[in-house]
Amino acid sequence: MSGRDHTVVAGCVPIAGTVLEPSYIRDDEGEVVDAIERQLAREGVELKVRIDNTPDEVFTIWLDARERIKKQIPSPNWLPTRTITPFAHRVERPQIRDLSEATKLFRKEEISKLLSEIDPLIVSLEILSSDGKRASLSVQHKDLGIVPISMFGDGIRRIVAMALAIPSASNGVLLIDEIETAIHTSALSKVFSWLVASCRQYNVQLFATTHSLEALDAIMGYPQPNTEEFTLYKIFPEGNPDRVQRMDADLVRRLRANRGLDVR
Repeated sequence: MSGRDHTVVAGCVPIAGTVLEPSYIRDDEGEVVDAIERQLAREGVELKVRIDNTPDEVFTIWLDARERIKKQIPSPNWLPTRTITPFAHRVERPQIRDLSEATKLFRKEEISKLLSEIDPLIVSLEILSSDGKRASLSVQHKDLGIVPISMFGDGIRRIVAMALAIPSASNGVLLIDEIETAIHTSALSKVFSWLVASCRQYNVQLFATTHSLEALDAIMGYPQPNTEEFTLYKIFPEGNPDRVQRMDADLVRRLRANRGLDVR
């Protein structure tokens, strides 16, 4: 290649085991309303490739996989990006991955501190396995001891998902779909204030969608003054000449506080 000789060394070994895959529950209209995890047996191979003296590149190929192997090369403008779907808090595997990564980066205590700001009784998050095979996410609680995350309501589980995602998106972007999902209206202001402060702490730009006017008011701090960092984009149905309308924080506040308009 390019007038040079290169040495390529490759090895391939069989692998087998079990994996957890989400199974989605949908309503009559096809919308995802819940998610559960299934344990599936898989077989495949691990391919290891080395070119000259560069570090080994390792690829895992599952025999039942439909996707092709891709090597992604980040561009200079690449940003860390995390997404939280309306049902993400019900799927533990990505949260276990995030907590494992945070532990390796010595950020586990930072996540525990984020959670304690919402619930002072939460001491930390832990990854436990009762059978040595399947791991689960647990909460160390001052009153309850160490209990599975599944024992808590969707509100706490949603906040846990956010607390794990924010450090992972440090200096990047966090996308939250239906931001008010699973959070009681009485707690919206507290949770959103915590979320904004946490995003500032980790230099994260937050993009969120909502159909809830209560959520919008809570985010804005209505009727109290709010940060100028906020921008609202109202998306109209197709065919409308004003497909997208942009409003800054001051305009949204005046429309809500002075005129009582629904700006969703």
